[in-house]
Amino acid sequence: MSKLNKSVVAQLAGNLSQMMKPSGAGRMFDDDEPPAPTKFVPTRNKAESLAAKFATKYAEDPHRFKVLPGITTNWPPEKMVMLYEFAADTDTTQQNVADALGVDRSGISRKSNAMDWLKFETTLEKLINMTKAGAIVFEAESERKKVIVKAEVKERRSLITKEAFYRNLEKKIIDSTEHIRVKSLPMIQMAKPKGDHQPEHVGLLLSDLHVGQEFTSAETGGLNEFNLDIFYQRAANLKQALGRIVMQHANTRELPELHIFGLGDNVQGGRENGEWGGAYTGHMNVTEQAVTAAQITAELIQDWSKYFKKIHFLGVIGNHGRGGARKNSDAIGANWDNVTYIALKAKFDKDPKINVSYSSTFWTRKNILGTEFCIVHGDYLSNSINSLLVANQKLQDMTTAIHGTPYNVLCLGHFHSYSVIETSMGRIMVNGSFVGGDMHSLHHMRAGSRPTQTIFGIHPDHGVTWHYPLDLDKSRK
Repeated sequence: MSKLNKSVVAQLAGNLSQMMKPSGAGRMFDDDEPPAPTKFVPTRNKAESLAAKFATKYAEDPHRFKVLPGITTNWPPEKMVMLYEFAADTDTTQQNVADALGVDRSGISRKSNAMDWLKFETTLEKLINMTKAGAIVFEAESERKKVIVKAEVKERRSLITKEAFYRNLEKKIIDSTEHIRVKSLPMIQMAKPKGDHQPEHVGLLLSDLHVGQEFTSAETGGLNEFNLDIFYQRAANLKQALGRIVMQHANTRELPELHIFGLGDNVQGGRENGEWGGAYTGHMNVTEQAVTAAQITAELIQDWSKYFKKIHFLGVIGNHGRGGARKNSDAIGANWDNVTYIALKAKFDKDPKINVSYSSTFWTRKNILGTEFCIVHGDYLSNSINSLLVANQKLQDMTTAIHGTPYNVLCLGHFHSYSVIETSMGRIMVNGSFVGGDMHSLHHMRAGSRPTQTIFGIHPDHGVTWHYPLDLDKSRK
């Protein structure tokens, strides 16, 4: 595999740094507009009657009327009731009311037209006829509803902002990478499968690249080392290993499509992204990490495209790409793993053979030939069989409630160690990593593992069939 073109990285990294700055706020969608007010005209007799009763009740208990619709600092209850009377009085001009209220005439028109007078009249009548205790209960319920609505609006705005941010970023990356898009390769001549077998699809768990991490053999006492050159070599080994496996299995059955599950931690992280930020990434900023991960992944996909008719890539975020320093900072919504996926999508944007997508949440599901997969990075789970079994059950309950059917296979990364667990709730497949045992696992957990990535077959009748880890330290020529 050729080394990354440094000028391309520098150019795209500069673009990304600017693109990661959120664009200005503003109304995003038409459905943010408030619904049109009900066109109701109050009757003059009823309006005058309620206004007279209001004057009496307001003198006794003014606080209850602060929940009337339309109340603001500039429009207290007395002014709103006078405006309500004006809405029912066709003889009074706007200027007369403006003079009486001490406001601009145009303000009368705007406020009156914006009001739902039926709702105002109904609420006013209720408040007038309520006892003092009843008014307190009504006011408390009104405040409760306001809190709920405020929380819903805040959550919705957060989701809109996050979605708009990634859409804007994706568009800018695609526009800026028009000249460096990658094309899939022509298919090579594959051996005709022996016998009449159903086609299978191929799956690959691709995760924990940790581009930007670096430690020496001396620091681990000779147990392991990792740097950008080692990452490049292991990527080259993965490219060759997958090709060799596919060629072998193609002798027995057709393998038309490859499904790659990107399980996150494409980057090591930035200097402020938690405990992993400063020590191992001073030589490579997180923007360059994300671009490098996208570039190498694109090279892998381009090479593998000669074996398959279609390639599908689906990504989720990991913990090392998160935008903040705290464990719960995933709420920030900006994750550098998504930047890798967006840049990767931009490279194959117009190639009908390659489909790249990513989830806007920490998990997602996909059905392949009747087998339902759930993919998640796994950073909130614990790497013990009992913990994984419990987590699998909870994820089943959570996602089944949404999808209506349980999944068959849970795929996750994060733990840097390959394992497959058979359960009564289906199979759990844990991916390896490009790093193997690192400073954290060796020092804190006294654990190390070979650098591997997981390949498997997907059969329309039998689900996941063959599966094994590809050793990234083993070179295949």
